[in-house]
Amino acid sequence: MTTNIILVPGSAAVLYNNSIEPEPRYKSRLLSALALYHQLNNQFIILSGGVYQFSEAAAGESYLIDKGIPKERIIKVDRAVDTFENAEDFKHDLEPFDDYSLHLVTNSFHLPRAFLACLCFGLHPKLYSSDKILLQRYKGLPSSNEIIKDACGNADYSEYIGFVVYLIDAFASFFGSFHFYPAHTFYQNLSRKNRLMPNPEWDEHKKGRYRYEIDMLDKLEKLKNGPEGI
Repeated sequence: MTTNIILVPGSAAVLYNNSIEPEPRYKSRLLSALALYHQLNNQFIILSGGVYQFSEAAAGESYLIDKGIPKERIIKVDRAVDTFENAEDFKHDLEPFDDYSLHLVTNSFHLPRAFLACLCFGLHPKLYSSDKILLQRYKGLPSSNEIIKDACGNADYSEYIGFVVYLIDAFASFFGSFHFYPAHTFYQNLSRKNRLMPNPEWDEHKKGRYRYEIDMLDKLEKLKNGPEGI
């Protein structure tokens, strides 16, 4: 029997209301994976996301378990520091499975780059936009379109740079099974260097923005579930 495997790349986990929460983009991916999970049979969810301040994969696992997904149906890996390494984790964690169908869930702006990363490791998943899944999931609920648009986000210049880098790496991967991706190595070193630079003002800005979006996504999910969910 074919196993349906939902791939969810991490984004970030933040401390909010004394608990570790997936930030809005990540939460939108998890809610979309939750919706897809209930549409499939014989399914697993692979969460890949490393540790910056908190483990992205662990935060995602806790969130999905709280939403009713059995722990044994979740595979979490907290090694990856970027989308490229997310795909590498996916490849590694697929080894125990023989017959499977892959389903990649992420934000619309992130989907092209995430797909290219998967191609680098010989993975060919079906693609699902979390924006579109949530628009359908919360259709008709007050302010749902605006909330989903804010939470799922848009591409910035770094996303376009990353896309070009991953395109080069995907093209290079077609010429052999070697694991040498010079463009990605440069991009990753630059990203890690920037990530370690302290910026308290930016952190406070993110916390303020995340509070609203996290609360609004949770509110939509509760409204969808009716009075018993509130």
